[in-house]
Amino acid sequence: MSNKLRVVHYINQFFAGRGGEEEANIELDIVVGAVGPGIRMSALFADRAEIVTTLIAGDNWANENPDEARQNIRDAIAAADADVVVAGPAFNAGRYGLICGMVCEISQSLGIPAVTSMFEENPGVLAHRASAVIVPSAEDVQGMEDALNALASLATKLGDGRELRSAAEDRYLPRGIRKEGDRGAIAAARAGDMLVARLQGTEWHTELRIEAPDIATPALPLPDLSKASIALLTTGGLVPKGNPQGQVRGGSTTWWKYSIEGLRSLEPDEWESVHRGFYLGTTNEDPNYVLPLDVMREIEDAGLVNDIHNDVLSVSGVGTHVTDSKRIGAEMAQYLKQNNIDGVLLVAT
Repeated sequence: MSNKLRVVHYINQFFAGRGGEEEANIELDIVVGAVGPGIRMSALFADRAEIVTTLIAGDNWANENPDEARQNIRDAIAAADADVVVAGPAFNAGRYGLICGMVCEISQSLGIPAVTSMFEENPGVLAHRASAVIVPSAEDVQGMEDALNALASLATKLGDGRELRSAAEDRYLPRGIRKEGDRGAIAAARAGDMLVARLQGTEWHTELRIEAPDIATPALPLPDLSKASIALLTTGGLVPKGNPQGQVRGGSTTWWKYSIEGLRSLEPDEWESVHRGFYLGTTNEDPNYVLPLDVMREIEDAGLVNDIHNDVLSVSGVGTHVTDSKRIGAEMAQYLKQNNIDGVLLVAT
């Protein structure tokens, strides 16, 4: 009889080798043994643990059918008689990260420890940081080996029933949990030492990192849309056919502006999307899904808005760092203000 820990591993359709965005709607599939990155993780486990079951699901299906996904994943984990569950790594893939966090919460609700890994700016961190053990990863798959090493280490520790040390010691993201223990000095002395270190410009570490959430104040409603100048903006990576200005597919550090003067619609032989975060087949058959110029022209013709600005603003939002996003947003806002734009239609992707 094997003494190895029984591991359930959750991965999405891409890392399972099933396909990219065109396969993002596949329902949960339960596979015996290791698949994709799980094969390397199995080698890292050596004789300490083995992946007995791999759960595979499409990112779209899991996010768009959360109740069904939760129940099916819960049933699969329970049936596998797992000692520990591992999800990911998800890197900076937002939908994947959200489901990896959900998988960890489901596992923990069954009394089974779980761990996942993702980039610190992944939305899954914001949604699940307080409840899930999350190992920080690189932004993309170049950090696969480091992420798998960290996951294998913490998975075996959790599966053995050993208590985690601090986030700094075991290298996972802090969850805001403080425990009693000997810290070597009273709080006043530790705070004083930290203050002195900060003033001297030497290395220092806080015991409780406080991260205040950003709060965006909604703009006031426009008093009369029929007198408003409206601009169109998309994070869907819309570009003229062939992408002559070289807009990047993700990880943007700037934004782009394209003329739509005189156009009634976005035609597929003239426009396309280069966004790397969703399936492009449908959108490139009809680019108006990315930016609904055809519908907005009808609204303009009906007098419901005064006019549509002659330039559209476009960026590929996927994988864009928060700091870059804030700067890009500020630059776009300045442009819109300079051009006397009253309102903006921002198309979600």
